[in-house]
Amino acid sequence: MKIVVATEGGADGNAAAHFAHCSNFVVFEIEDGKIKNTEIVKNPYCEKHVPGAIPEFVRSLGANVLITDGIGPSAIALFGKMDIEVVYGAKGDITGLVDRYLKRTLKTNENSCNH
Repeated sequence: MKIVVATEGGADGNAAAHFAHCSNFVVFEIEDGKIKNTEIVKNPYCEKHVPGAIPEFVRSLGANVLITDGIGPSAIALFGKMDIEVVYGAKGDITGLVDRYLKRTLKTNENSCNH
């Protein structure tokens, strides 16, 4: 399983306020319910938003789950068509968010994206 988290930093950063404008994605490879590996991948569209391109890019990373703070409804719909679970309203350090997701204790807030 792969969990991708949108962030402005690296593996020690916080969830991005808006996934389409994040600078990086951190790909967490999960094995036996634990984080096995992490990889930081630059968002190639962070400065030039191309609607629909980022969900395709995240899918190309092998994502099963996307965790972010804010995300627009069109992107949520595209991820749904790709069978990628979207967890939004996630605030805090991303490694902790992934740990809580795996333990099924992740509490989320409202989607911070308002468009």
